[in-house]
Amino acid sequence: MNLDNFQRVFSRQDVADEFFYPLDCCVVDNGLYKIRPGLNYRMSPSGGLRIIPDPRSAASENFIRSIHDSNRTDMVRLISSIQTIRSNPDFNNVILSASSANTYDALRNGGKRIMFGIDARNEMYRDEYKAAAVCYKNIKHAAQKAGFNISSEIPFEESGGFESLKSWASGIHYAKKFNPLLAALLIPLLLLALYLMLQACNLMQGAYSKLSEAFRKGMETDAVIVVLDKSGSMECCFDKVKEQTTALIKQQRKKWRNTYIDLIPFDSYPSPAFGELKKLDDDAEKNVIEKIPTLASGGTLIIPALEQAVKEIDKHKKPTTIILVTDGEDNNDNSIKNITENPEKLRDLINDKKLAEHGLIINTVAVLRPDVQKNLKNPYHENLQKLSKEFKGVHEIWDFSNKP
Repeated sequence: MNLDNFQRVFSRQDVADEFFYPLDCCVVDNGLYKIRPGLNYRMSPSGGLRIIPDPRSAASENFIRSIHDSNRTDMVRLISSIQTIRSNPDFNNVILSASSANTYDALRNGGKRIMFGIDARNEMYRDEYKAAAVCYKNIKHAAQKAGFNISSEIPFEESGGFESLKSWASGIHYAKKFNPLLAALLIPLLLLALYLMLQACNLMQGAYSKLSEAFRKGMETDAVIVVLDKSGSMECCFDKVKEQTTALIKQQRKKWRNTYIDLIPFDSYPSPAFGELKKLDDDAEKNVIEKIPTLASGGTLIIPALEQAVKEIDKHKKPTTIILVTDGEDNNDNSIKNITENPEKLRDLINDKKLAEHGLIINTVAVLRPDVQKNLKNPYHENLQKLSKEFKGVHEIWDFSNKP
């Protein structure tokens, strides 16, 4: 048997020669038709038996059917070709060889193509049933070598020979094979990714846990305005305000797809960072942090700063949390008290009455200064607590009374 004989066989119209090694790169060695030794053969993605794994269940029924038709048609033609070759008395011991080649380039859905050699060395395979059984085994081996498991809705029965093998081929499915070596490589990477995710979560949780209650509750809306008293009595808390505002900004950007912020430092007059609720990005974050005062000065008028914040909410037209940080000592002693007794003075600044009633939230932070005795009853702090209660917020105290 030589290449001329194979060429004569492959020239028959009922032999699918594209499923076998091409003649121009093969030799026949003692009845084994194989790739020429030393030849670095690379299959073209346009030739060979198609192996396309079943698509995901979300794929359309027509698409799934087309995949099955491609796979099954090719496999039936391959087996029929072997039958045709074996019908020639000179080749009636031919089987698919155990060697195969597959494309490196993926087809649609991650599939590949494979080509086979031919083995005519063993006379025992003149027995059709033994020949069909070894062809079945070598087909499955070739698919696994290419990275796929092969199954069928119709079992192969050796006693049925090549006709049973064709029936098996008419019901085949392919699935990508589990690769233990790849899994061994991926598992450490997945564990590393999980570790890094846990670390990131811990960092986020750590940052979140650093937030005081008033700032943490500020995250319940995607818009926040920090109203900061920067009068002469407040310098003790500026570092903490910077820490809290920075942590709040980081958490807001993680929690909300779009978040908005303004900072309104005030003494006798409000000095807003933006004059509106600004969409929070890197530049806005930088500007807000830079606007936190480092030196205290001036008197204290809380109401103009609150009115400025409420006007920004009216313009923004979405629920917003105001975080008011002050020692509560206003130059107008009754200003906060007047608001708690007549809260509509603030709500009336918002045209949308539903927003005014439900979307205006005020959290208050009462700063206990170093020069104030801790246990004395403080009417300013009581008024701040009433203010937060009226506007559905929370109240807390920052105690600096022990600081020199």
